[in-house]
Amino acid sequence: MARHLLHAAGRRHERHTAALPQHSDLGDLRFGILLHDTSHDIHRVDGRGQAGSRHLPAAAGDAVCGGRPGDRRVGCGHYLPPSAAERVRADHRQRDFDGRVRHSGRICLVLPRAGRTGPPDELGTHAVERAGVHAGRSAASGLPWPLHPARRIGGQFCRRRLAGRDGSPQASGDRAKGVGALAEKLLEVRELTAGFHTERGFLRAVDRVSLSLEAGQTLCVVGESGSGKSVTSLAIMRLLDYSGGTIAGGEIRFRGVDLTELPQREVMRIRGNRLTMVFQDPISALNPVFTAGDQIAESLRVHKGMSPKAAWRKAVDMLRLVGIPDPEMRAGQYPHEMSGGMCQRVVIAMALACDPELIIADEPTTALDVTVQAQILELLQRLKRELRTSILLITHDMGVAAEMADRIAVMYAGAVVEEGTAAAIFERPRHPYTIGLLRSIPGTTGERGTELYTIKGGIPRIEQLPGGCRFHPRCPYAMENCAREEPPLLEAADGHRSACWLTDMPEVMT
Repeated sequence: MARHLLHAAGRRHERHTAALPQHSDLGDLRFGILLHDTSHDIHRVDGRGQAGSRHLPAAAGDAVCGGRPGDRRVGCGHYLPPSAAERVRADHRQRDFDGRVRHSGRICLVLPRAGRTGPPDELGTHAVERAGVHAGRSAASGLPWPLHPARRIGGQFCRRRLAGRDGSPQASGDRAKGVGALAEKLLEVRELTAGFHTERGFLRAVDRVSLSLEAGQTLCVVGESGSGKSVTSLAIMRLLDYSGGTIAGGEIRFRGVDLTELPQREVMRIRGNRLTMVFQDPISALNPVFTAGDQIAESLRVHKGMSPKAAWRKAVDMLRLVGIPDPEMRAGQYPHEMSGGMCQRVVIAMALACDPELIIADEPTTALDVTVQAQILELLQRLKRELRTSILLITHDMGVAAEMADRIAVMYAGAVVEEGTAAAIFERPRHPYTIGLLRSIPGTTGERGTELYTIKGGIPRIEQLPGGCRFHPRCPYAMENCAREEPPLLEAADGHRSACWLTDMPEVMT
């Protein structure tokens, strides 16, 4: 008999099939043979299923549980709501419909939401050489059609590329060659230029900044207020677009992917998930009309596809991880019911909820008292060790940099003037501005009663930058050449760079 089938796009198709088998009902369960619908690729459609349900192929004769509109069926015979996770954990016991061997952590089932498939850069392709296996399973199951490997199925199997979380083909090739993931730079900023369009023209708040950070490291960016540290962090997060700013040039490569070339829709899949930020003021960073638990659970639902209950349980666990007492009760509180230190811990819990690879912390201890500052810094250090998360720390406190940093980049007036390991910066500084910052630390200039060291003058306005070296009006070692030509960032030692004409003559600045 002729049966009218409705295509997913709304078109009607006719095909002649045998008479539909009888279905039987038992309570909430409906039983029957799963039929193939050629208008939906190789989906096998239950003749009694509700409209909108998404089915995964299963062997003929499988029991079908009644689902709701928009639900998706998984191999165990159940339905998942549309809000369920896109990715099923690799250790979840799924049936192998195509006969593939499932390796733990290497192949996972992707359940596309209704009306769309998974992200193309995260989905693999079916192995064409497995056609014989598909045909064999087709014959074994008694089905009259081949399960062609090149056609899409409702539940798509994808082979996750293992070299890095970006899943890039290049990373996969490197892994196959035995190249370690840690050899690749996690973050690489090249010649970044960013600023703001004003009535006086384009003002460069960040001018040709280059930074690099490897996995597992902590990079501290230090400098006075107004040196461009926060603008750099916002540009890396691609949040400068929402602050009236513009990235005018350069590259921001995260795991080899240039974030400046991605549209905001693609960036949103990375931001808050693999790349997160802890803002300077925790009170303003939190939404006052939502509880702490709701704000942590939101990112888990958006990026991890968790159910509301599972996301809430994970939010409570994150509050416990960051050292908040009685996390079950605190999860139901609003930001105004917590102290500043407690709110900062909530913000850190939000940043860590999705297991990010990199956390950008923009002066996370500025608004806190000394005791709470020490607790927050100790917390960040502990989480870095336990979770192996990299940190880009923005600070103006050289003491914080000494405690936290593996590498330090010193910024002045929108440019990097010195970069190197923490030991090299503190023991052998090569730029006059870095020397001035170190001498300004109380207790390092001499005996008690001596006058504290200060750097004369102030940081210039970005619309009134001096010619040549930007620091030469305040530099006690300035020469005529400093006012005429801007020095490049020269290699002073192995991995130690300085933008000063006296880089090769450190004895002059002793």
